[in-house]
Amino acid sequence: MPRTPVVASPAPSYAVQLEHLAALAAEGVLDPAALATLEGLRPVAEAEEGGDHDADRLPVVAVVTSGALATGTAMERVVARGKAGRVDMNPLQPEDFAPIALVDVPGPAYLLVDVDLGARYRDVRPEDALVAITADGRTPLTIDEGVSTLLQVPDALVARTAFSLLASRRADQRVPALWMSYGAPRLGWCWDRNPHTWLGSASAARRIGP
Repeated sequence: MPRTPVVASPAPSYAVQLEHLAALAAEGVLDPAALATLEGLRPVAEAEEGGDHDADRLPVVAVVTSGALATGTAMERVVARGKAGRVDMNPLQPEDFAPIALVDVPGPAYLLVDVDLGARYRDVRPEDALVAITADGRTPLTIDEGVSTLLQVPDALVARTAFSLLASRRADQRVPALWMSYGAPRLGWCWDRNPHTWLGSASAARRIGP
């Protein structure tokens, strides 16, 4: 029987994102210093929210890196279709990947502005999508940024698109990606020269640090 279509939920406000992260800090799994940094960025984030944005994009996402919130823990908090997410990058781990030279990560907590999950790049090889994204003056997403996005918009993989994270790489052709696998969100990897009809490539306009 076909599944009932899922309508994409609107991007949560920055205030709601901070509430979500505050709950994780209260659990003891998120570094409170990261939350304090993001709280200090609230005026900037709310100004970004007030601008004009494409309906398919997320105006602003609060990013926390794996040093502030472990990737596996973050993925466990991503629940879609009633199932918690997981990291399955066998034989690798998220820490085996690092930001590419084009990307400057501002710190353990920062803002990602005008996030596009990249549905237009479905069936486009990741290496070609990267060329197009950078030519548009945008930046690809890292693993931390993709996971932070899903943490705030957990239905994105179902209602929007699965997406590659072109800004995290290692010395081979593996590209991290987020998609639904066996009914649950998964952080895994694909090959940079393999196009997939179901897999886009995410990007953002810019990063804003403290």
